[in-house]
Amino acid sequence: MAKKNFNFGNAYKELEGLVNDLESREIDLDADMPKFERGMKLAKELLAHMGKAENKLEEISLKYGEETL
Repeated sequence: MAKKNFNFGNAYKELEGLVNDLESREIDLDADMPKFERGMKLAKELLAHMGKAENKLEEISLKYGEETL
């Protein structure tokens, strides 16, 4: 699950770097497996963080009488 001190921007940049690296060259399955695994972990953490943010936005919107986003 997402860490308490999770930095969305840093995680996104790291994931973007991993994706760019893997897309820019021939894949070495054995050497690149840890990068793929790290990317999957980052993607999961980013999605969890975005889900929490979305819930908070909906909560704020309901609190102040706005329709949900």
